[in-house]
Amino acid sequence: MSNRTSGLLPGNLLLNKDSSLSYSTVYGEEPVGFGGDPSDKPVPADYDGDGKTDLAIYRSGTGAWFIYPSLAGAAGIYGVGFGGDATDIPVPGDYDGDGKADLAIYRANIGAWFIYPSSTGPSGIYGVGFGGDPTDIPVTMNLASIY
Repeated sequence: MSNRTSGLLPGNLLLNKDSSLSYSTVYGEEPVGFGGDPSDKPVPADYDGDGKTDLAIYRSGTGAWFIYPSLAGAAGIYGVGFGGDATDIPVPGDYDGDGKADLAIYRANIGAWFIYPSSTGPSGIYGVGFGGDPTDIPVTMNLASIY
């Protein structure tokens, strides 16, 4: 069975039946393959600060993040190693307020959040202990946008 979908609208992120991600920017264009490892989790966010959501995956099997920035396109795809514990849950968001999504994980087994700020890079990685109950589910959102 084919993984392709016809009649795409501009800017669609697709999760294919084989768990790979693909993206289409033009109606009817063939999707661009991105991802495909069984441990890949989609983590789209605005990593380059251009106001558009970028394609990204977190490969939980290795703790690698792969980002396909909308500003640079395929030539700008890059990877970052951050995380990798079996209990890590990717929770990207703009934690430093610079307009770019930061890499972040919630480590469920110890109830800790680890943030890799886009403004400082690896030298500014920090952790916050919050949560830890086995039923906790990390949620990221800008509450100011609702209130």
